[in-house]
Formats: sequence, C-alpha cells, structure tokens
Amino acid sequence: MSDVEEFYNEVKLKYDLITKSEDILQEELVDDDAFLNFLEGLEVLLNKEEAFLYLSNNFFVKIKDIIDKKRFTTKNSALIEEINSIIIKINELEAVPNNIKRVKVYNYINYQNEVRHINYVDLKVFLGAMAMDYEVLSALLNDDVRNYPNDEVFLASTNYFLEVEPCLYENSELRYITRKKLEDLKLKKYSFKERHIKKYVNLTNFNFKNLWC
Repeated sequence: MSDVEEFYNEVKLKYDLITKSEDILQEELVDDDAFLNFLEGLEVLLNKEEAFLYLSNNFFVKIKDIIDKKRFTTKNSALIEEINSIIIKINELEAVPNNIKRVKVYNYINYQNEVRHINYVDLKVFLGAMAMDYEVLSALLNDDVRNYPNDEVFLASTNYFLEVEPCLYENSELRYITRKKLEDLKLKKYSFKERHIKKYVNLTNFNFKNLWC
C-alpha cells in the first residue's frame, strides 16, 4: 500500500469516527476488504496520531465494539490476527493516566492549529475541521476540488496536507490542481469581513510554493 493510500485510510477513519454512528459503521464494514481498510487506517492512526483518540471517549467505544463484533464473526485468520494486535495497542492507550492524556490532547490541538495556521474556538469546531480533511482530500483525488465551496476549510486542510503528507503533491496532477485552486482563490474578490481569508490564501500559497515551486 502506498503512503497516499495509507494517508487516505487514516483521514477517512477520522472522518468516520467523528461523523458516523457505530451502527452505520458496522453496516459499512461488513465486507472484509472495507474492514481491512478500516484496520489499516486505524493502525496508522495508532502509530502517528494516537492523541486524536483521546479527543473523545466515544472513539474508543466505537472502535472496540466494531472490531470485537468482527473478531467473533469472521473466519479470516489474517483479520483476527490484526484485530488482536490492535486490541492490545488500544488497551495500552486506554491505560495511560488521565493527566498524561490531557497533556497529549493539549499538545495535539496546538500542533494542529499551528500546521493549519488557524485557531479553532472549541473542540466541536476543531473536530469538524478535522472531519472536513476527508472531503477536501476526496475532492482533490477526484479532480473536483475546484468546486469545493468552503475556502477556509480547503486552505486549512491544504496546509495540513503539506505538513504531514507532502508526498501527496509529488503527483504532478494533484500539484497542478492545487496550484490552480490557489491561483483562483488569489483572484477571488472577498468582502471586508472575509479579508482574513485573503491573507490565508496568500499564506497557504506561500507554503505551497515553498515546497513545490
């Protein structure tokens, strides 16, 4: 699996955990291939962004219920082995003292705000922004980002992608699509109340060109 595919699975998993109920996820993950993608996204998340899971106790509940049900219904030995490995990791994370969890969450949110170059006013807004990463990434991969309606969300996600997964833009087509979108936003007329978006466009364009001239 490529780095981009791993990143996609991770971003989609965060979106699913934030926006979907456990029942809906159970329905979507009946197929072994879909469930394997779920596990691969979870493995990346556990290794790279474990603090994300501390943002809501509900995340652990959803994950454990989903994988427990699959563990007792599947006959796929490879899946069972992967599930057991992940359960061990999750149990270790849940056993971390609460004061350490709080520090990890605080540092994680600060890091996300820093790389996105935006400060979110509360946890709900912050989680909503992280969920939108999936929409922006999907639009980018499907060559539909030019029609993405929320400029601020696009810019925040682009800054995040540039920081954590710059290899995404090694694809010349994705690089061209992003550059064209940023050029269009630079030419866009914003109202006085939206002047912060204009500054955000220039900052994001600078960050993009700094990596990809």
